[in-house]
Formats: sequence, C-alpha cells, structure tokens
Amino acid sequence: MQAEMDLDVTVGGDGAPAEPLDWPSGLTPRAKAVRAVMTHADAPLTVEQVARHFYNARRADVRELLETLAALGHVEETEEGAYAT
Repeated sequence: MQAEMDLDVTVGGDGAPAEPLDWPSGLTPRAKAVRAVMTHADAPLTVEQVARHFYNARRADVRELLETLAALGHVEETEEGAYAT
C-alpha cells in the first residue's frame, strides 16, 4: 500500500485528473496506481476517466485492471458500467 500513498493523485469533480501520472511498468504497480485513483474519487469513474489519469495508458489494460479489482472486491462496477470504491 505504500506505493498508493506516494502517488500524487487528485480527482476533479468530473473525474478528470489535475495532472496525469506516468503509466507504471509492471502489473503490480499499475494495479496499485489504478486503485489509488479509485480511492481518491468521490464518484464512480468510467474506464476512460481512469485512463485519463495516466500518460499512455491503454484503455484495454485499464479495463482489465478494474475488472480484476472488482473481482477481488476492491472496487464495484455500477449498472452504468463505471467503477466505485
């Protein structure tokens, strides 16, 4: 969880980032980064909104990570297809 605390994540009211972050290399750092974005969000975020928080993040990768986090119980998928913590 330390990696999440080191990220400077700011989620605006529209789900947009204040400043995009570098897309980490490696599965574990990416999962931690996506989870950090989700825990800072005040409202559910779509895959597109989460992906905008990172430079060069592929939407398919972000979707897969959100689906995995949902399967593990870290986020929930809404009926509209967004994700929330």
